[in-house]
Amino acid sequence: MEESILSPQDNDEQVMKHRDGLGLMVNTALAVHYSEWGEEAHLLKMTNCFKKKNNYGIDERTGIYMYKITLFRQLKALAAYMK
Repeated sequence: MEESILSPQDNDEQVMKHRDGLGLMVNTALAVHYSEWGEEAHLLKMTNCFKKKNNYGIDERTGIYMYKITLFRQLKALAAYMK
């Protein structure tokens, strides 16, 4: 991602934060630990704050394969969520 968006559950201040990412993907944001941490509210907030991004929620031990920034398929996914 061009930036990392941290869940409130992933920091001591309990607020959504964003930082510079590695720049591997543009216009895409992932809410990781989606089902395990009950991250629907976080994904919705990401969607509202970053309207131009494609926002996805993915569970632990899952992955998605992106081709030309399009969701191509889920890899070993129990679930992937798109809002």
